Amino acid sequence: IALEKTNGQPIEAPAGIQTSYEVAKNTDVTVYAPHVPGYVLSGVQSKTYPDIDTDQTATFTYKPIEDVVDLYTVPVTVRGVVEGTGSVLYSYIVYKPKNSGAYVVNAFDVNGFQLKTARTATLTIVEEALTQTFEYKYTGKRRPPVSDKVKELLETEKHIQYIYGYEDGTVRPNGNITRAEIAMIFWRLLKTPDKYRAVSDTFSDVENNAWYTQAVKYLAHIDAIVGYPDGSYKPGSPITRAEFVTICGQFDDLAVASENPFTDLKSSHWAYSYILSAYSKEWLTGYPNGTFKPDEYITRGEVVTILNRVLGRALYAEDVPNELLNRFPDLPTSHWAFADVIEASVAHEYTRRLDDYETWVSWKK
Repeated sequence: IALEKTNGQPIEAPAGIQTSYEVAKNTDVTVYAPHVPGYVLSGVQSKTYPDIDTDQTATFTYKPIEDVVDLYTVPVTVRGVVEGTGSVLYSYIVYKPKNSGAYVVNAFDVNGFQLKTARTATLTIVEEALTQTFEYKYTGKRRPPVSDKVKELLETEKHIQYIYGYEDGTVRPNGNITRAEIAMIFWRLLKTPDKYRAVSDTFSDVENNAWYTQAVKYLAHIDAIVGYPDGSYKPGSPITRAEFVTICGQFDDLAVASENPFTDLKSSHWAYSYILSAYSKEWLTGYPNGTFKPDEYITRGEVVTILNRVLGRALYAEDVPNELLNRFPDLPTSHWAFADVIEASVAHEYTRRLDDYETWVSWKK
């Protein structure tokens, strides 16, 4: 779709408006002129191409509103609807010359949305202003859904801080993470107050008063973690990718995967079912070369990226508050896990966008 002024000069399309389409050959296609702020459509409001079999360009022509006298204003609200709740995508005002009879307002195509109401509305202007609302259903990409079981066991609504940096101020997103640190992460996220009660010793190498003792003991008590055949837990040892994904799987039901996309994951691997279950739930992806590397140590950046998907937590890097851009000296904004680390390391209040990403309302500094 091309937009131009009456003198032939081009007009830039409003942000978010779909201006190109791929359609099947030999079908009938109708495209509609979008509203352009500050302009009045001069000419047809739609163009139809029957039995289309080649590329086409629909050009719509507009005149500046200052060139038109005696205009009615028609406020139009474009509302996106998700699961029965509406949020305004944007609003605008169109203008109609007075004494020109009924006026047809067109809905137009919005990227990531499907129109729910009629595409056109005929307004008989009897006052200075009328409002027409078009409703759309969001059809764009969304984050993986959070299961009811995860919601029951782990804190998903309150976005607490569940990962901390080190005494030197770093967060080490590319560094390994220990089995003790993983136990503490899941213990913080547990919803049950029962996690504070005393439980019996389980492992021979877990001290009674270490910073991770209660977390390791309680998670072992509920069978979320296991140790080694020799009775040890090895709290200071790094955890592997397979071990971490298996712990995540303890807080949800296993899903049966329809495929194994990983070239290095054999069906004989002890964590095979847990890894494929996590893949089918979109908790994780492998590496660009098609591998998963189940027995390699997982990094702290990978841990929070996976766990945020499990918990339904998501933040765009460009939406990180300015005062948090330099929260950790070893976490540049260009790091692939930057937003996920900030999401996990800062307690915050938030609202949800249509694509399930967050807009932060407040946060702890």
